[in-house]
Amino acid sequence: MGETRFTQLVLLLLSFSVVTFGQQKKEEDAIPNVKFGVISQRWLTNEERGASITLNIAVRVRLSNESKKDVHFTVFDDGDIYPLGFQYSRNVGEKEWKRLSPDNSFMGEGYRDLILSPGMSIECDLASMSLNNVERKFSVLLSLEKGGSRFEVFSDIYRPITKT
Repeated sequence: MGETRFTQLVLLLLSFSVVTFGQQKKEEDAIPNVKFGVISQRWLTNEERGASITLNIAVRVRLSNESKKDVHFTVFDDGDIYPLGFQYSRNVGEKEWKRLSPDNSFMGEGYRDLILSPGMSIECDLASMSLNNVERKFSVLLSLEKGGSRFEVFSDIYRPITKT
């Protein structure tokens, strides 16, 4: 994937936010065995960073379906399999999370739903920023049926790597 395409995907991921899709549900109420975990972090290469002056790390995440039901997740309609969602941040020790994206929806042209069947998982790298004394988490929007009510599943909380 070229630097421009990677940068576009990352910036689009960071530029969207949740709008109510019918009735949003809490993860625990929807499917308890869908996991969205942080696996690792690495520095972005200069090619991957492109023109970005703030995004400098890639966080590898895994979305896995350990339930007995199909789960739908939204992606860009261009062949990539990046589950769309949001990034949150807070200072270490704070309780309130701040969404790092303006409000927008993941519906209409340019998007499509993919199915994560029982026992399946996907992994991808999501771009983030390296800052001291900050905690972050990602979310992904899922539904039990195409066009159904969406619920937000959160990743593990992580502290971005920093250079000393």
